[in-house]
Amino acid sequence: MTMSSHRLDVNLPYGEGTRRASLPADRVLGVCVPRDAPGLADPAAAITEVLRTPIESPPLREMVDSSSKIAVIVDDITRPTPTHVMLPPLLLELDAAGVPAENVTILFATGSHRGHTWEERERLIGADVVRRYRTVDHDARDEASLVFLGTTSFGTPVKMNRLAVEADLRILLGLVKPHHQAGYSGGGKALLPGVCGLETIYNNHGYRALAHPRSLLGVIDGNPVRMDIEEMATRLVGPCFLLNVVINPHKEIVAAFAGQIIAAHRAAAQELDTYVRVPVPRQADIVITACGGFPSDISLYQGANAMSAPLRLERPVRRKDGVHILVGEFREGVGSDTWIRVVEEAGTPQAMLERVRTSTHFFPSQDAGQSWASYVMYGPVIVVTSGIAPETLRTMWAEHATSVEQALERAEQYVGHDASILVMPSAPYTIATLP
Repeated sequence: MTMSSHRLDVNLPYGEGTRRASLPADRVLGVCVPRDAPGLADPAAAITEVLRTPIESPPLREMVDSSSKIAVIVDDITRPTPTHVMLPPLLLELDAAGVPAENVTILFATGSHRGHTWEERERLIGADVVRRYRTVDHDARDEASLVFLGTTSFGTPVKMNRLAVEADLRILLGLVKPHHQAGYSGGGKALLPGVCGLETIYNNHGYRALAHPRSLLGVIDGNPVRMDIEEMATRLVGPCFLLNVVINPHKEIVAAFAGQIIAAHRAAAQELDTYVRVPVPRQADIVITACGGFPSDISLYQGANAMSAPLRLERPVRRKDGVHILVGEFREGVGSDTWIRVVEEAGTPQAMLERVRTSTHFFPSQDAGQSWASYVMYGPVIVVTSGIAPETLRTMWAEHATSVEQALERAEQYVGHDASILVMPSAPYTIATLP
């Protein structure tokens, strides 16, 4: 970030590089970024320590033996979770407890996302691990691979991957960051949506849950999405053990937490808050958000998390009818053909919300359609990207721009040339707070 001639130059993460934005310095309320912290000098040692001294749980070694069948559930390619760092010390602990490699299945928690190429598996968990252990992509659409476990008090019928269900122990790996629906990522989200069927995912992400006033970034208490997940994880599923981490803006591990699925997750969320809750002076007329780079801007489907950052808060930091400029590479385009289809079928954001509200059944990309419609109804959306064609964005009720400066000129046509600007370069990793 540099200042010159009353201009503020900001580097915004873009894919695996950056895009520079030159902004009028006197109108920028702030550049809202998480607090930096040094990465752990020896993350493997720190992870080993928390596995041996977990929160509200016996040590991992005491939970398994040579006969144990283990499902290690890990994040997919859309998450920047440093799984390749987390897995080796975990697998060493299992090995020391006598668990043979053939008893361990590494299950990628793809949720409703696509599966992985072999190269992506190696990138995520390391080539040596891929060679030694069985690795499987969850497929939410494969009914034959799912087992029905029961229904939560929120009405969610839980169908889960058989490999997870039939294991003696489920070890859930993940990253804790702000989440626009469940408050925070991590914890039981490795199970739901991670390794559940589409019907289960759609119910958990249903209209009422997403429209609930407590389904917000950084909110756990009273959040129906999080409560549904944790009821499922503690009442319908067998023993689980959690290993979650908190990372800095450089995607380095700054803290690790292990143990009981809820208690360890809460400790991680509390630690995360010390980094990601960032004060801003007042609501802005224009908010510029980037996704924090790859893989969070792999597609618009993932990049929409940056759309939620100024809005899905107890007190939004973008004013109603203000403009949102979203910056991302989106190398895989929109990332969901069904999302485009439901938007095209609806025609308008208002019709999209009405369809979701009145539908008697869950349909593909319902949650994405509902969230996106609410964002564009809040104010104009301009997307700066090389990955999505302008006509596709028009279908998605948004405008296309080739640069932040071009987007800013268009935004000023809506809110004036003296409009205030807030910049969030790593929006999905930030919880902005008003005084």
